[in-house]
Amino acid sequence: MRTFKEEVVYPNEFESFEEAKNEVDHFITFYNHEYPHSALGYLSPVDFEKLNNYKHVA
Repeated sequence: MRTFKEEVVYPNEFESFEEAKNEVDHFITFYNHEYPHSALGYLSPVDFEKLNNYKHVA
């Protein structure tokens, strides 16, 4: 994945602030819930956090 600007900002001409906000919200949700991060063992941040929180539960 490239940078946020390269993925969301530069390729779009938003008609309104609301449209831009919706696209940013969608990207953040995707990035945190679905996108695999190599630094996290190719898990999404949400999956990585769930996995690590369960390790600390007695």
